[in-house]
This record gives sequence, C-alpha cells and structure tokens, in this order.
Amino acid sequence: MLLFLVLASHVSAESNWDQTGVPANKEWNVQFNTMISSGSVNNETVYVTNEDGKKLSSIQLETKFDKVIVSNNKAYELGKTYQLHITKGVQSIWGKFISKEVVMEFVVQENAPTSGASGSSSKDNQDEELSEIINKYEVKFTNLEDKTEDQFNQLVEQAKDDIASGATFDELESKYLQEFEELEVITDETFNYIYTNLVNELKDNGYSSSYAERFKNEYEESKQDIKNDYI
Repeated sequence: MLLFLVLASHVSAESNWDQTGVPANKEWNVQFNTMISSGSVNNETVYVTNEDGKKLSSIQLETKFDKVIVSNNKAYELGKTYQLHITKGVQSIWGKFISKEVVMEFVVQENAPTSGASGSSSKDNQDEELSEIINKYEVKFTNLEDKTEDQFNQLVEQAKDDIASGATFDELESKYLQEFEELEVITDETFNYIYTNLVNELKDNGYSSSYAERFKNEYEESKQDIKNDYI
C-alpha cells in the first residue's frame, strides 16, 4: 500500500519508493489521509508506463473516498519494469493538489506468484457499501463548497468595486467583515448538518464515525486558509 499525506495547503506524497518481484496481476492501493475527489482521478493524472515510457491502456482506476485502486486488466509481463505515475492533477475534495509528480518504479519478476483476492465477498460488499455512503456525502460537501465559494467571490468582487470607488478601509471593514461572518455562520450550520447526518448514517450501518472526521479536518483547514489569505 502506498501512503499519501496532506499538508496544510496541498497534497504531497513520499516518492522514495521501489518495489521488485511483484506479482503479474498486482493491484496497487494508493492510500491518502484525506478524501480524494473522484473527478480528479483519470488516465491523465494516474497511469502506468512500460519500459518504453508508453502508457498502458489496460489500466483501470477506482476511487474509494481516501484510496485510489490501480489495477491492470491484463497481466504485467514477467521480468519487465513499469512505473506508476501520480501527477499533480490529483486533488482532495477541497481542491488541494499534489505538490509534485511522483513516479514509482516496480519490477515484475519471472514466475512471480500471483496475489490472491483480498478479503472475502462479505468484506467486499461492506467496502462497497461504505464507499457509497462516503461518495454520497462527498457530493453534498462539494456542492456546499462550490456554493460558498461563489458567494465569497461575490463579496470579494463587491469589495474591489468599492475600493475602486474610493471607499476607505474603515468603511470596507464595517461593511464586509459582518457579511463574511454571516456567510461563515450559515456555512458552518450547513456543514454541521451534513456532517451529523453522515456520522449517523455511518453508525447506523456499523461503521466508525472516524471516516467522517476527515471531512471536518479538511473543512477547518480550508476555512483557515481563506482567513489567512483574505480576512
């Protein structure tokens, strides 16, 4: 399993990695410590190349909340070297990008044993159910983010117009600080409502509420970034 970490302002990854003797049907589980936007994961942002640097068209990608699964519909050639690429296009659900491209080399050895299926069908069903819950709420959180960003940008543009019209700093502070605070209150209330529903649904289906905590952490970090930049 490959582990990717999130810093305060972007997503980064540990690139000092090498793997030899992998099975010909190897499935890579790229684990992040934050929820990943499924829309940012595609064959342009995550892919595998052969020794000639050519992309493999048989690679399949699947995003499960904080994990990207990279599998090959065809067996890798025995004894060949490949590279797994994670590019800067991958981002968290709050828009934080990988800071640099990561290239991870692996070698398929001759007569490498094939890896068995991971887990039972029951566990697979549980993973699928958990993924459906998380993905459903990921859409809700993303919609909230988009709506709030639009409202925030409108206030910023209005402030710029006021500055161009000669408004003083005191006038701007008096007018917009309150509006920003009101927007924050409304957004917090909406986020907490969605978050509480997510926690309850996780518990009702026998899952740990810890799966929801990452949304809250990302939300708080994004709020702080905006305050640092604008307020």
